[in-house]
Amino acid sequence: MNEKGGFNISDNERLSQLLSPPLNSTYSQSSEMQTRWLTLLFKSCRVMGSIAAAREWLDAPKYVLNNEKPIDLAQSDEGFEEVCQLLGRIEHGVFS
Repeated sequence: MNEKGGFNISDNERLSQLLSPPLNSTYSQSSEMQTRWLTLLFKSCRVMGSIAAAREWLDAPKYVLNNEKPIDLAQSDEGFEEVCQLLGRIEHGVFS
């Protein structure tokens, strides 16, 4: 942030990079998929504590998801629901 409370150009560029969907994914192909990406990112950010931690979590295979990466699995409707349910369980301390 600058002294006036606004963001510098470099801050805006960094934020844009953090919020951008991963390359070679379907998340940038339609507004519906972009909304799905941002929903997934913000839910995981709330649970993991930061955008960087959320992106790292989304990009790592999870045993509970049959060793698939949440970011890949969530590109389908069913996978998105499964990843959101997993995030909800983590958030509420339900480990099953």
